[in-house]
Amino acid sequence: AEKTAFLDLLLEMAKTKYSEQFAEIEMTEDEKKQLYAFDYSSLSALRDIKRVFNNRLMDYFAEKITQFVRKNEEKYCQLSQEIWRYAELAFHEEKSSQALIQMLAQEGVAITTGLAGIPTAFVAKYGSGKPMVGILGEYDALPSLSQKAGCPHREELVPGGAGHGCGHNLLGVGAAAAAVAVKDYIKESGLP
Repeated sequence: AEKTAFLDLLLEMAKTKYSEQFAEIEMTEDEKKQLYAFDYSSLSALRDIKRVFNNRLMDYFAEKITQFVRKNEEKYCQLSQEIWRYAELAFHEEKSSQALIQMLAQEGVAITTGLAGIPTAFVAKYGSGKPMVGILGEYDALPSLSQKAGCPHREELVPGGAGHGCGHNLLGVGAAAAAVAVKDYIKESGLP
């Protein structure tokens, strides 16, 4: 009974610290049983509790980010297809970079272009302070890989032309989508 009371107190403390997250989350009976099974006679018990709560919070955050991405899924798919059609080689991705920049700017992200003297390189930034998180997105095509989308055999769109054989049309848009999802979560949750 003492152990159960102690754990209930810890759960309430966690709910207070993470009130927004736990407002939508209730511990399952299995999760409570797992917590009750820990050996609380050592400091390792606190690490065990922290691990359970961190796992639960990470699941919560992952679900929220997934929701943000899904609400714009169609826009991201269309942008990826647009960049597929451009199929621009490295350092020449004028249309591709502009399409990504335009989408990010519409999302309220500050853009700095022309990094390191490369006209198609850019940084998209949201917020200030620390921690600072970087996400790399590539959107260049490769030479001689022109290919009709969705075709299971070799069928060039432009004979000898460039194409996205490595999926950089997906990587660039995916990186931008992840950045926007994190930005949206920060904004919605009121995080600094």
